[in-house]
Amino acid sequence: MMDESARLLLFQQQLQNEVDGKVKFFGLSLNETIRVCLLNDLSKRADKIKSDFKVSEKRSVNQCDIQGVSHPWPTTPYIGSGTPNSTH
Repeated sequence: MMDESARLLLFQQQLQNEVDGKVKFFGLSLNETIRVCLLNDLSKRADKIKSDFKVSEKRSVNQCDIQGVSHPWPTTPYIGSGTPNSTH
């Protein structure tokens, strides 16, 4: 059976090929690989990694919670007529 780190590196190489090298996967940890998949709209690939590497749902949910708190979410621009402080 193939060593888990070698399996992960092979999977990361496949991911990089799928996205034409636009996203760096190679050398990331298992959790970082899952996170980068989720951040780049590759949720099916993240699910496959979790399944193949037997990542528990609790572990992946906790990882997402941690990443969600620390992720710098972009601010939403004001939508409407004028700016929020403008007087009409």
